[in-house]
Amino acid sequence: MWVKILILSGYYFLFEFSVLSRNYALGIFLLFLVCVLLREQRRRLIGIGLVLVLLCNAHLFFAFAAMGVFTYLAMEYRGEWISWRFGVFTLLFVLGLVSVVVQTRTPSEESFHHVYPAEWLSGKNLSFAALAVVRGWLPVPRVRELMEGHFWNSYLFSPQRVPPVFQVLLLGLLLLLPGIILRKDRKAMVFYYVCVFWIWAFFIVTQQVATRYFGMVYVYFLAAWWMAGGGFEGVPQPVRLALYGILFVQVAVGLIAYEQDIVRPFSSSKDVADFLRERGLDRQLVLVDGYNGVPMVSAYLGRRLYCTTADMEGSYVVWKTSYWPRPRPKIGEEIARSSYLQGLGNYVLVSNMPLDTGRIVVGSKSWTLDGLASFTNSVIKEHYFIYQSTANQ
Repeated sequence: MWVKILILSGYYFLFEFSVLSRNYALGIFLLFLVCVLLREQRRRLIGIGLVLVLLCNAHLFFAFAAMGVFTYLAMEYRGEWISWRFGVFTLLFVLGLVSVVVQTRTPSEESFHHVYPAEWLSGKNLSFAALAVVRGWLPVPRVRELMEGHFWNSYLFSPQRVPPVFQVLLLGLLLLLPGIILRKDRKAMVFYYVCVFWIWAFFIVTQQVATRYFGMVYVYFLAAWWMAGGGFEGVPQPVRLALYGILFVQVAVGLIAYEQDIVRPFSSSKDVADFLRERGLDRQLVLVDGYNGVPMVSAYLGRRLYCTTADMEGSYVVWKTSYWPRPRPKIGEEIARSSYLQGLGNYVLVSNMPLDTGRIVVGSKSWTLDGLASFTNSVIKEHYFIYQSTANQ
């Protein structure tokens, strides 16, 4: 009972997957549903296959879980692979994988996230993947960011702070710990390590950073532990204490995260929308400078917004490199390259970085940029600055 309370009170279930990354909750529900159905796997095999199709369509990380479940049942049905039930189950699993391949094809347009095969086995990539497993078990933020309220996606265990020898040691311990707990159920152990293998490969290849990604390692363990019946029967006392220690760390981080989310906004975008409505500025033309600021403000205002950086209107992010220029051009440069912006009169400009106020001159036209407000207290350092742009006669 106490273990269940600690799990539900920990960082992932108290905050990350319940308050913030709620779309992951669907995949977690489906994975745990599989754990329930496995109690009567002989009767529910086709139903499990259908759930695997849904898992593959929930998220790539849950497709990894589906691979683990298939391996688990392939071990259970060894010698019965040619049976009609296992055949149908296999076809459903393959259908799920095909759907993953179809949906994860890279669009023809330029992609923001580049994958460089030559770097996959580099020390940097391998070190990142190793610490991803550590961060999944121990989502501890850096002390400085924690004190400032910017805990999210901040990591105490980073390559700059953890020497390589300790990286290897921590990884070894956190790979060994689940194996010891699951050692009495070989199928559950294989499920866990199959999932970890695929997500580890994902981290090696993509180098993607987010706590919700890292936390899947922990979710896979919970599912494997459920499959193994839970409990600590036959588990050495030091291993029990180690797991309890990890759970208590997660509870502490979860309570801090929840408290910080209450006392300060996670994103300042709602404050921006409220400010615009309270002063009637939302009735004017509203533009956004900075592509990643568009979706949040657009959602709260309930309409599409024009992005000066991408020179287009939208309400969601398209991961295209040209929309994220580095360094970002100044507002005058954005106006100079856009005939649409040059044809505008007065408008409200929302930027996610401070802009130089005063007179902006482009050819024979000019605008005056006046600062109205700023919002810089969000958990994720998502700052917003609001300006009034007035065309000069």
